[in-house]
Amino acid sequence: MPQSFFDRPIGQLDYNALETSLQGRSRATGLTYLVSYTWAKGLNYGTDRWYGIGTTSIQNPYNPKGLPDEHGEVWGVWNPALVGLPITAANAQIAKTPASSAFYDLLGTVLFNNKHDLGAAEAALRKSCELDKNNTDALVKLGQVLAAKSSPDEAIGLYHQYLQEHPDVGFYVLSGELYEGKRDWNNAKQMYQKALDLTPDHPVAASHLASVLVESGGNLETALSLAQTARRAMPDFAPAADTLGRVYYQKGLYKPAIEAFQDALKLGGDDAAVHFHLALAYQKTGQPGLVRQHLEQVLKIDPNFGSAGEVKRLLAQLQ
Repeated sequence: MPQSFFDRPIGQLDYNALETSLQGRSRATGLTYLVSYTWAKGLNYGTDRWYGIGTTSIQNPYNPKGLPDEHGEVWGVWNPALVGLPITAANAQIAKTPASSAFYDLLGTVLFNNKHDLGAAEAALRKSCELDKNNTDALVKLGQVLAAKSSPDEAIGLYHQYLQEHPDVGFYVLSGELYEGKRDWNNAKQMYQKALDLTPDHPVAASHLASVLVESGGNLETALSLAQTARRAMPDFAPAADTLGRVYYQKGLYKPAIEAFQDALKLGGDDAAVHFHLALAYQKTGQPGLVRQHLEQVLKIDPNFGSAGEVKRLLAQLQ
């Protein structure tokens, strides 16, 4: 499976980008990861508590210990020849134990990750939630499937219903992400602030809130403090470095902005949005050669980049 900008470790497991209709317009601002990095890949290799939700991992029936095969991949997740096996196995287990929320959760997960069948994934995850209203893993994924189906309001409603009885950092962050995808900055800020009220200095909420403040013309001193908090707590997470760079850029601190963007590229590999941010920062420091280099890299990585028109306009000015 091709790696995306978002296929990188967060906490104790990898998170896989959701292909949502929101990505096209948000990538130009570097915010795409904020919408998409919370979707857990099909089979967790441990219990994730990065968001404070505490989801329970499900064993792969063909590899109960989650051990890599001879190619270094986990069976049924990344091996294209075995894509259907987890679905077959999950359906077989459901036939034996039809009241099992866990196996419907597994089925919905592999239907999304392996088959990209959003309708079937939604049905399986809804059934999982009906069978066990405390299965927050299924609830998280159901909301993300709804977002992938361009139904963010329904996903927000789902999370808010849970939050009415269970104030939870993770679901506040997830709700904030969905509001960000809609560019609803006020509601996004409220969700992230509620997360921070529950857990001060929570790095993911801090990074999100810093980014929203930049996008909405908020207080840059507050944004800087939040972005620095996130960067210290997540030193190996490229988007945290990118967010810090964007705050520095907005404050007119172009040298540290460049350093932060460079760190983001080192940590996360080539990403069109980060190259675009670097080009803008180099433009402010009068380095046209580097501006051109990074703008050209943007279009090489993603010809359909959200701000491709702006990239081409800037390149034309360098002629």
